[in-house]
Amino acid sequence: MRRAYKKPAFLRRLFIFLQDMKYVFTSERLGFRNWTDADIDKMTAINQDPETMRYFPNLPSREDTINMIRSFQKEYEEQGYTYFAVETPDEGAFIGFTGLHVPTYEADFMPCVDMGWRLDKRYWNKGYATEAAKRCMQFGFDVVELDKLVATAPKVNLPSIHVMEKIGMKRELEFKHPRLKGIPYLEDCVLYTIKKTCSNEQVFLVYCCGSWVLVKSSEEPSS
Repeated sequence: MRRAYKKPAFLRRLFIFLQDMKYVFTSERLGFRNWTDADIDKMTAINQDPETMRYFPNLPSREDTINMIRSFQKEYEEQGYTYFAVETPDEGAFIGFTGLHVPTYEADFMPCVDMGWRLDKRYWNKGYATEAAKRCMQFGFDVVELDKLVATAPKVNLPSIHVMEKIGMKRELEFKHPRLKGIPYLEDCVLYTIKKTCSNEQVFLVYCCGSWVLVKSSEEPSS
């Protein structure tokens, strides 16, 4: 009797990844993609919510949000990463953004690549921020091949600092943010960092249907 062929684990994972090429990559519950105009109104609503933006100096307008999204689109085209639009694939619900970004303000720790997130408050306290940040960190190290990532927040932004610590980042220093100068409760910020660690896993980057797909395998190759 002919023996049935069993796909290696990394090929089974590749098949799962290829089922929906809408996303640049996915996590267990989330999908990460480039931005579209359909995101403008939803992101504007998040940006204009006082509770969501309580650690920011102002509430961005719709025009500000459009400019923000255009800059993210351009960054993705040029760099291959940005603050990605994030969805829950099961529901198709847009929940905000998480990703990687090159800051342009002046600071002693520049240049660097920053991890950041901003989620609709309806999706808080579900572990989404931690899951999204961890997955973007993996993307930054394994696909973009960065050696180090940073994240910053005002010292009073304890929820974001908690996420940084949960994904393994360590506090490196405190600084006064130049873009928050003159706002006492916000300008005192912290910098958290994390460096890439060595891994025995093999990483495969597959381009298919307009998207890059990351496939990892720790299996030994057959002789």
